Amino acid sequence: MSNLEVFYNREDAWQFPTEKYYNQDIVMDPYYTTMALPDEDMEEFILSIPFTPKSRQNMIAWMGARNDGDNYGELFVYRFPKQENVYGPQQIENRINQDSYISQQLNLWSQGGSEVIRGNLLTYPIEDTVLYVEPIYIESSNATSLPEVKQVIVAYEDYIVMEPTFDQALDELMTMVEDGAPGNAPDVNPNPDSDSENVDDGETNDQPIIDAEQTLREVSDLFDQYQNALSNGQWERAGQIMKDIEERLNSTP
Repeated sequence: MSNLEVFYNREDAWQFPTEKYYNQDIVMDPYYTTMALPDEDMEEFILSIPFTPKSRQNMIAWMGARNDGDNYGELFVYRFPKQENVYGPQQIENRINQDSYISQQLNLWSQGGSEVIRGNLLTYPIEDTVLYVEPIYIESSNATSLPEVKQVIVAYEDYIVMEPTFDQALDELMTMVEDGAPGNAPDVNPNPDSDSENVDDGETNDQPIIDAEQTLREVSDLFDQYQNALSNGQWERAGQIMKDIEERLNSTP
């Protein structure tokens, strides 16, 4: 904030969002990704985190810190329009809970000695909105078993789907978007922030980050390969595939 009155009144404060991890609501931690920033030819190691307005759950911004070479420590921020409601991580978690099909399936899988584990919610800015991806793990009661990814939840705008793989979830999601099927958005309040000015510590960019549909199609098959590599213990291959996914999700068209 650069306006003293806004700063004094704390009218435009940001905070870290919350997410559901395992079965608890926790404060979301920043996470590392390898991505190509707009107008950049090479990938970079980025530490990123979404932000929500203080005491609200909608997403107001997405911040990253650069970690490579001469750009080390440089911050950049993508801010979302205040007049539009962009779902924050906790709002997506609430939508998962409110979806009748998804919540019913999660309850069924949690019975019979198995535990349903909700993984970290990933947020990928796409144009003026966000793609959300959350893996669902099932852990057997067997003491020697490891949690396995059984379902993937993908949300985009007012649409939310759950399928066995990211590829299937993305196909279903894009079919709904292309057909103009109504979304299942809950009744949430848009961000009623004042018109106060917000200045971040780094570069601000309000332009589209990546082309939504083209990029989603490109990563569809790659994410399925990533899951298979993890299941087979091919960690190096999985890391390379994830690097390719992040490049496609975050590079300009």
